[in-house]
Amino acid sequence: MCDKKSILEIAEAKVGLIVQLLTPEQVQNARRVRNFFSRVESGRIALKTTSFQDDDQLALCVAMHTYMGMLLRIGGPHFEWDETSGCAVVSELGKRLLLCADLLDEYLERRFPLGWNDWGVYCQSAYITSFRASLAIAIDKIRTRQGNHFVDCRLLTPEDVSLLQRALRTALRWMARPHSCAVNRRLYVEMLKTKRSIEKYVALLESRTSQATAMLVKMDVVEGYGPPWAAMAGKGAPSHIGIQTYLDFFKTASKYIAMLQKTWPESLIGHFAKVTRSNQGAPQCVILLFLQLEPGAHNWRTKLQALDFDFNKQRTEKLYDPSRTTVIDLTPSIRNQSGVRTQQQVRQLIEDLFVKELRYRRLNLPARRRSWSKGGASS
Repeated sequence: MCDKKSILEIAEAKVGLIVQLLTPEQVQNARRVRNFFSRVESGRIALKTTSFQDDDQLALCVAMHTYMGMLLRIGGPHFEWDETSGCAVVSELGKRLLLCADLLDEYLERRFPLGWNDWGVYCQSAYITSFRASLAIAIDKIRTRQGNHFVDCRLLTPEDVSLLQRALRTALRWMARPHSCAVNRRLYVEMLKTKRSIEKYVALLESRTSQATAMLVKMDVVEGYGPPWAAMAGKGAPSHIGIQTYLDFFKTASKYIAMLQKTWPESLIGHFAKVTRSNQGAPQCVILLFLQLEPGAHNWRTKLQALDFDFNKQRTEKLYDPSRTTVIDLTPSIRNQSGVRTQQQVRQLIEDLFVKELRYRRLNLPARRRSWSKGGASS
């Protein structure tokens, strides 16, 4: 029979979470060795599926959703006061919930400085919403009182423990409501619909992609152009950063793909594209290209870099904002997996990039609009 920690580790492995919790002693030792990039020194959360895109918030969304779901499976108490020792006792799940709240505060306040007013961009799962509306607020009060960027469990008081217990009860009550189940179900159904649509397209390409070159193109906003996201956030005007900004940037990616098809009409086997949000809070498009093998010195990385130059030259001549692309050749990593078929790797990559996040969040799009596309010469 699995203990509670084992159940947690199994759940984390299932969704691809990589979690590192640091003790106060480890934090002190780490400070002597190097500076942390993050202000949160109590731990780290990463997601295996985000290794090819800049989306730390997705890892946090998966963690919040997973741990809130685990509250329904792992009985508490997760925060309690031990009168004998005169200190708080925090469960393994409780420690992870504290870490999520610390990282959420750091992300919203430092990397995407809109405070808590980012609901208009993403529709998130009910578990994430419940976490943010109950536990995250309670933990923020404790963090503020402690004067730290993260909650130090050694400094928790009986009043802090009572506050956390009340927040947990509130969150559990909200998650049990029919509305919460309906919200999660809508996201799950959309994920399944997207998966079916993509699987049909992948099946049509399967015979050609096994020997193709797989290139990932990340398209970002060039700093100094377009809406000044951080500046507007600083002025307290998050309403200016609406979903239409993301859809407009998605059109830019579509024009880039169209130019690629026009330049090399016989080379593009197929593509997938989506718009998401970068760590800087600006739109980012992720484009997965399957291209005919290109021998010689002028490989696809070189060609796509040249295409980016021509693409931006055309845009600036027409007074459109330029974009910045980063090209990654995924072919070696797909084919070097020993014991795993190339097609299996391709399917897994596509699902990781374009399907899995829909269980936890999706862009808050207008009716009959979507944030991803597929196509190619064979479609």
